[in-house]
Amino acid sequence: MTAPEQLSKRAFADRIGVKPSYVRQLEIDGRLVLTPDGKAVLVAESIARIEATRDPSKQAVAERHATERGAPALTGHDRAPVGDDESVVDEMPLPQYDFQISKAKREHWAAEREQAAFRKEAGELIERAEHIAAFARAGANLRAKLEAWSAVLPPQLVGRDEAAIRSTLVEQLEQVLRELATAITAQAQETAHAG
Repeated sequence: MTAPEQLSKRAFADRIGVKPSYVRQLEIDGRLVLTPDGKAVLVAESIARIEATRDPSKQAVAERHATERGAPALTGHDRAPVGDDESVVDEMPLPQYDFQISKAKREHWAAEREQAAFRKEAGELIERAEHIAAFARAGANLRAKLEAWSAVLPPQLVGRDEAAIRSTLVEQLEQVLRELATAITAQAQETAHAG
């Protein structure tokens, strides 16, 4: 079995007719297949990976640039041979990567971020953490008020008839609800002024 063709990164750039900086970007993007020491490019495998991850929407631009350079544009059919035995390429599995699906996902999430930013600016969205904390404080305050009733209410209710007891309980409950509503309203106003 013949060893796969290897070139330096600069020589690989010359081979495919691009600038060395483009080869560096291919490496950063994970589109090059390097030798185990990372110093040389496996030519056929790299060309195959570049083709597998190419953005088809940019083929016309690639062809125009190649024509300007006087070199043919790489297409799916322009794979460099791997010595006498092309089975080496088959032995090295390429990652399953679909450029169009990845691009669509990236664009989808970018659009979601833009929509969220717009809705926040329009006052339709709020910061979740701030409001969770505000409602936690309101809940803790409510609990403290209700727990205080065990010490406050018995002296007020001793010796009263049923109607007076009901009236006192309703009055105490309305006071707690008013305080809770005031705290929530203050949080809403603070949010409105912050936005």
